[in-house]
Amino acid sequence: MARRVTETGLLLRSETGLVLRRDDGGTWQLDAPRRADALVGRRVRIAAWRVGFDRLSVEDMIPC
Repeated sequence: MARRVTETGLLLRSETGLVLRRDDGGTWQLDAPRRADALVGRRVRIAAWRVGFDRLSVEDMIPC
């Protein structure tokens, strides 16, 4: 099921961890490095692997 994806949206913190609220609608739960905490509340672009129904394993994250 692992598939590479690129998404853009707002990085938020939820009860379960980091979440990306997509520009096109919907959300992804994120497995992201600690440095991503500095970008919470900002619009970001991520490159990641899909590892579950609604979960991405983030490889790269940059502010937009």
